[in-house]
Amino acid sequence: EVALSETGMLLKMAIDQNLDIDKFERLMELHRSVKIDQSKDAFNIAFSEMKGELPIITKGQQAKNDDGSTMYMFAPLEDLQEACDPILSKYGFSYHWEEEYIETTNAKRVTFVLEHKEGYSRKNYFDVPDIQGTKRNNAIQVQGIKSTYGKRYTFQSGIGIIIKGEDKDGDFKTFNDAIEYAEDITWMKTCQDIESLAGVWKQIYTRLKKD
Repeated sequence: EVALSETGMLLKMAIDQNLDIDKFERLMELHRSVKIDQSKDAFNIAFSEMKGELPIITKGQQAKNDDGSTMYMFAPLEDLQEACDPILSKYGFSYHWEEEYIETTNAKRVTFVLEHKEGYSRKNYFDVPDIQGTKRNNAIQVQGIKSTYGKRYTFQSGIGIIIKGEDKDGDFKTFNDAIEYAEDITWMKTCQDIESLAGVWKQIYTRLKKD
């Protein structure tokens, strides 16, 4: 005797009971719906248990200006993967990324797909805006940077990793500060290209660099 799968058992039952095609299709649709619900439940349970073991990541790498000065600190993608991959694997998760070009905005859409061993998967994506090459990075390198940034951002948000110190980066001190800088923000938003934005930012930075 050959052990039958669930689908095979349903097929055998349909043949034995002489079910017509319509009834069999409804039976199969019900079976698929139940399987999806079961795999989704298994995903959510495993994800909830896994979340309790994820570490808090500390930013350990510097992003630098062309002059070598530090702009900000961040946690590289490889640090996130090294800390989280063993835990994800322990709870039956795997993942991959998909990338596509968004013609209307010239952005690169990076999609993170988190899959569970029971068959259910969940996606989230980030559209990395189009940016130009710099003195430090040519056009090809910029494309790699966009992919890496999109992967890091979607990995972090898709799993819900806490990055130590992240919530304070770039925050205004007070509501009055937000009002004070609103004119500068509006000024930057009027820029039509990277050259004009760079010029505006240089003037704002010169004025506020001691703040």
